[in-house]
Amino acid sequence: MDILFIGEQRAGYVFDEFAEKNDLTIGYVGNTFTDYFEVKNEVIRIAPKHLVMNIEQTRNNEDELMKAVKEIFNAVNCNIIIMAEGYTKDMRIIQSFISMGINNFMLTSRNIGKQLNEIEQCVTGKVSTVIKEETSQLKIRRDSNDKRRIAVTGAMDRIGTTTVAIQIVKYLNTNGFRACYIENNKTGFLKALKHSVNVDLVDKELSMIRHMNADLYYDAGNISKIMKLEYDYYIFDYGNVHSAETVSLLEKDIVIAVCGIKANEMEYMEPLFEKIYRYDMPYYLFNYVHDNYKSEILELMGKKRDRTFFLSTVTDPFIYEPLNADAFYKMIIE
Repeated sequence: MDILFIGEQRAGYVFDEFAEKNDLTIGYVGNTFTDYFEVKNEVIRIAPKHLVMNIEQTRNNEDELMKAVKEIFNAVNCNIIIMAEGYTKDMRIIQSFISMGINNFMLTSRNIGKQLNEIEQCVTGKVSTVIKEETSQLKIRRDSNDKRRIAVTGAMDRIGTTTVAIQIVKYLNTNGFRACYIENNKTGFLKALKHSVNVDLVDKELSMIRHMNADLYYDAGNISKIMKLEYDYYIFDYGNVHSAETVSLLEKDIVIAVCGIKANEMEYMEPLFEKIYRYDMPYYLFNYVHDNYKSEILELMGKKRDRTFFLSTVTDPFIYEPLNADAFYKMIIE
């Protein structure tokens, strides 16, 4: 099926008109008070090319809706269009969809002609309807030939290095760049991910999987092929800095070291500093630090304080946390 509309059929009349004009098939599930958990399995079974969600017509609260939509999004590799008349891009629910990787919205127009144009943009991609964070510094897209490599490493295992690397990919993709993640360590995270969730795409030749609109490469041995692809940024996850090759790490355009201040993390900070502190280029990103301790950490960082940042809590590496946008901008774009 080309288009599946979740909601009352009368609310989707403009999609009927669009489908008829373009010789597309269209179907409907749900009603004025749709329970997304009740229609979820039917949507997954149909697996349409384009899925329209009229979120005004649901009985679910925001948390329930986001949970159900995330399950559908992870299970069905389709283009999702959110119909939410009267909503604005600043609303939390819209930002949550954007963080999930959903970028097509119909928010304000009641004019049928404009709605048909919006649908065409969402369906064909001829004109981008992606709603991005309004970061004025990102108005000009980086030239596609200007590829930049970012190395992310951590003071120890399980300190959040992979989470930071994937969040950077999500941040860049959300802001109009093309970025990919490269697993340059031996944790086996991506192979475990591939076997534990329904990923969107698997490319065995390039050792790549796509999950929640993030391209993830699990064999750095294919780097020569990967670098020929049309990405603006390549995010290398080096894992634990103590097992990373220093020359390879420091040759990247940007280096980000993930740090911590918990009791079991502090003993690894000194070896991290011994390895990279003398170099000017690394940034230092501290995980899960209470506001009360931030000024003290900045003071302890001495001449590196201007290259020190703090990460807001991230519960799922694949759901972008906009609160970290300012830190990522200063480390990567500025």
